[in-house]
Amino acid sequence: MHFLMFRFKRALLSGVRAAKEFCEEVKLTPTRFDYLRAASSHAQGTPQKEITRVLGLSSAAVSKMLLRLIEIGLVTRERSVRDRRTFVVKVTEEGARRMREAYARLSEEQPFQARYERAFGARSAITATAVQNLDGLLERTNRFVGDTSWRAFYRSADPDLAQ
Repeated sequence: MHFLMFRFKRALLSGVRAAKEFCEEVKLTPTRFDYLRAASSHAQGTPQKEITRVLGLSSAAVSKMLLRLIEIGLVTRERSVRDRRTFVVKVTEEGARRMREAYARLSEEQPFQARYERAFGARSAITATAVQNLDGLLERTNRFVGDTSWRAFYRSADPDLAQ
């Protein structure tokens, strides 16, 4: 593995560890937060296959996660009316409530802002340029390794509130 890929991996794992603390307060794991976000991309429900593509996970991993989310009442799954071979996932009111709470807390508290400022320095034109350059580097890296789904999922240029 190239040393940069290893460093990206370590940064990701550290970020997930930091996000766990925040997500526990709203009774979601970072993985469940991402899943609910992907599942809420369509008002009429999101095809399970699309969730698999957006998350970049195997069908088996997404199915296993889906069963757990159904069990705890955050999503439902039903066959598509248009194509009976397809399953559509819908976020329940409880799932939507937890997502709203998470977004509200992200907006109000900006729990990761202090960490970003330690990493990149206080917000300034120089910091904004550094974040833009890093984002471009990550986009090129993801394209190089064949992962383009993440860009559709995190559209925002502001990493604090990518919605």
